[in-house]
Amino acid sequence: HFKFSKVADALAPALILCYGVARLGCHFSGDGDYGMPTKLPWGVDYSHGIVPPSVAFRGFPHIEDVFPGGIVPNNTLLHPTPIYEFLAGLLIFYFLWKIRKQVRPDGKLFMIYLILAGLERFLVEFIRLNPRLLFGMSEAQIISVPLIAIGIGGLIYLNRRHFSKSWPSTNRYFRRESGRHANPALNFRRKQTTHRQFPEFPAVSLNALRRSFVRFLQVIPY
Repeated sequence: HFKFSKVADALAPALILCYGVARLGCHFSGDGDYGMPTKLPWGVDYSHGIVPPSVAFRGFPHIEDVFPGGIVPNNTLLHPTPIYEFLAGLLIFYFLWKIRKQVRPDGKLFMIYLILAGLERFLVEFIRLNPRLLFGMSEAQIISVPLIAIGIGGLIYLNRRHFSKSWPSTNRYFRRESGRHANPALNFRRKQTTHRQFPEFPAVSLNALRRSFVRFLQVIPY
């Protein structure tokens, strides 16, 4: 029998790593999962992709209008967003792997994964070629928002639940300590009574007592 929270924590680093590796398939196949045109030195030419840029950018007039004839040339350099996501997946995997043994309680690591994975996808969509559906957001961004919200809500819930479980013992300790110092006069009388009834003696081992008794027998006259 396995707890879902334990299994989710165990899978979280592997999930983000697999996601990042899968994005490499989009990059090498050139399936149209491209970024916007760029002049950066690492821009990629996807002219030999399954979906060349001249086809991929159809229906995006705000980009087509920039080019002569309203057609994006196939050799246009584009943001390699699959590579960005691959690198982001590696970083998130490394982070989750490093903290996996320190994060408590169970389920918290998976919530961190939801936040980071959702945030990564939400940000990369700003430079990715995807239609905008609602409030200027793409479908992937709309899905990322609930993932981030679930992750944050889950962290708050797990932290409160973990704190509430550890609080009763701490609360009993503070009640006990406050009870000791609630009435200083009573505590002083209690200490005096305890001192009279149970005087403090230096700690002496049995061997030391035996040696002292033997010396005493050696010096007394018979």
